[in-house]
Amino acid sequence: MMTLKNSTIGDFMEGDRLKTILWLRKTRLKNACSFNLGKIHFSQLLRSKSLAICVCAHLPQICYAQRTCAEMRSIMEKSIQMYNKKLDNYYDSNGKLIQYPSKRPMRIIVLIKIAEQMDANRKYTEKEMNEIIRSHIAFTDIELIRREMYQYKLIGRLRDGSEYWVENNWRNVYAEYIRED
Repeated sequence: MMTLKNSTIGDFMEGDRLKTILWLRKTRLKNACSFNLGKIHFSQLLRSKSLAICVCAHLPQICYAQRTCAEMRSIMEKSIQMYNKKLDNYYDSNGKLIQYPSKRPMRIIVLIKIAEQMDANRKYTEKEMNEIIRSHIAFTDIELIRREMYQYKLIGRLRDGSEYWVENNWRNVYAEYIRED
């Protein structure tokens, strides 16, 4: 029997399989410690794996809940479609964003819409970046959008912020989020 008392994520990696750990430890306060399946998928640990196995440590033996990558992708696509529908409420009649979403998937979708309007073979100045962002939002916090686009690696920049460009692989990283209308 396997115990999870002093285990780490590395202990659960095995060949082609990733055992996604969702362990619940019984403590006096009954606090739960977990790794969110969506976050692991988002960080691309699950993308190339054939199986995700949920391990529950509070049970006398290990419980297996198997999901293939295709099933996980299907779940992710459904939630992204839901977020796309909800996101329509965040835009005005001119197609400008009136409020920045608080949920991460919705923010990523918004940032992708802006990044899609940029030329991948071109370098942009800060002023040009601000103009592109300003054309997509109705509120004034351009710096927030620019910072988030950099943080989510949709764009790259020089350290001093004088030059911006579109990152090469963002379409691969965020393929699930790109709308196929």
